[in-house]
Amino acid sequence: MPGKGKILIVDDDAALVKMLNVRLLAEGFETELAVDGNTAVTLANERTPDLIILDIAMPGVTGVDVIQKLQSTSSDSVIPVIIMTAYPHMIRLVEGYGCVRECFTKPFDLPLFITRIQEVLSESA
Repeated sequence: MPGKGKILIVDDDAALVKMLNVRLLAEGFETELAVDGNTAVTLANERTPDLIILDIAMPGVTGVDVIQKLQSTSSDSVIPVIIMTAYPHMIRLVEGYGCVRECFTKPFDLPLFITRIQEVLSESA
């Protein structure tokens, strides 16, 4: 099932990153993993994923910082982002960024999350 898309998973909760990684690999996606914002920016620039799953509230370099850094270094292509956060009030911080295609509040329905990933990747293809 290779070729479904390359996804960068970014969250400071290593257990959540591992769980999403296992599930997305089982669905046939390629994955890159980051547990902090700096690593996320580096991987996004080096590997150019098809989609980024991004936590907003991370220590140091936040999800908002990641989006801003990627937009400032991006060429013409914009990598779509699906936000996940445990803090629904923080979603307003990413409103207006064109790359943000969806926001999920943790904990979220995993089958719905996977479906939305597939839809975003289809829209971006």
